Amino acid sequence: MENSLRLFRKTIGIFGRCNAGKSTLLNNIIGEEKAITSSIPGTTTDPNRRAFELLPYGPVEFIDTPGLDDTSVLGEIRKTKTREVLATCSVVILVGNTGFKPEDWELQFIEQNQTTKKIIGIINMVESKTENLESWKKFFEKFNIPYLLHDCKNGANSAVRNFLVQNLQEKVQKTVVADLVPKGKSVVLVIPIDAGAPKGRIIQPQMLVLRELLDNYIVTHVVQPENLRELLLKLNEEPGLVITDSQVFAKVRDILPENISLTSFSILMIRYRGELSIFLEGIQAIKRLREGAKIGIFEACVHHVQKDDIGSEKIPAILKQLTGRNFSYTLYKGREFKINEKLDLAVHCGGCMLTNEEIHQRVVFFKEQGIKVVNYGMLFAYDAGILERALKPLGGEEIADRFDG
Repeated sequence: MENSLRLFRKTIGIFGRCNAGKSTLLNNIIGEEKAITSSIPGTTTDPNRRAFELLPYGPVEFIDTPGLDDTSVLGEIRKTKTREVLATCSVVILVGNTGFKPEDWELQFIEQNQTTKKIIGIINMVESKTENLESWKKFFEKFNIPYLLHDCKNGANSAVRNFLVQNLQEKVQKTVVADLVPKGKSVVLVIPIDAGAPKGRIIQPQMLVLRELLDNYIVTHVVQPENLRELLLKLNEEPGLVITDSQVFAKVRDILPENISLTSFSILMIRYRGELSIFLEGIQAIKRLREGAKIGIFEACVHHVQKDDIGSEKIPAILKQLTGRNFSYTLYKGREFKINEKLDLAVHCGGCMLTNEEIHQRVVFFKEQGIKVVNYGMLFAYDAGILERALKPLGGEEIADRFDG
């Protein structure tokens, strides 16, 4: 279940030199001895993930990492893993220690990451070793980094938790859907439960949308596609918005009157992440693909392939139908992100198993490499001939008008 909630969680990496107190800090924050601690350098050999509810902020995932200055035989491998973790973090905690002064390790870390990451400082107050305290204060103040003086071993965890909450709170809270619903109107969620659905739960974007609607006291109806017509007949007034799983866009289109607003969970998530224009460019590039073009299909989760699998069957069939051309496909699965070929188009899943930062890093990579990218939801809407309709609830006519079909 923790994996299924990853999108909700702010990913916070804990970085610093060997024996700075990173693992001790993690244990102190969560109030449990989960991370192994030792005075022996290099005790943390692999990134250690820990999901945690940081109230009143919300769900986060802490990642304890090996030391930046690990010079052991496996040190370079560990530092490579640390860099991979860093790419997935939206917030980083840099742990200093009064037992030593800040050096090039910390300086380089800040210079390389301050423009792309939110950095928070923790000065670990080691008992009887305070001679370097002023050096650490000046170091963090030089870069305008908020910091806390804290005994990572014996300090009250309420102090560090409150410090984190204060520095994580966003000035403007983004919404996924609540601002799109006309006042006093209800919402219908169309969620198919098919062979590909996870056992005993709904997928992450659906959970996120449903919870936000409940938080905003918006009356919400949840149905499978087969029950949509029945529900519409029973409602006393038309819903203000219908949100569907992208795979059943065509079914919902055939049932829903044109005057009722329609979009999908996947498209809402694109809007939430601020990447709508990039994916629109990907849609527009589809018709320009040449015969034999190389297409990468990216799925963050690893699952047993079944009949009518989206990545291996449905996506290639849709692209063939839209263009009349044959393409070369490579299916990339899992959270590891390594591409060894030049792609003409990337088709990405909704990213339920990835953090927002991981999705963003992938989109940035595609953009830098000149690879057009589109996600499953927009492709399904385009195939069903209703992409413009599905975009209109997000921003009126001005968004849909940017799509030239």
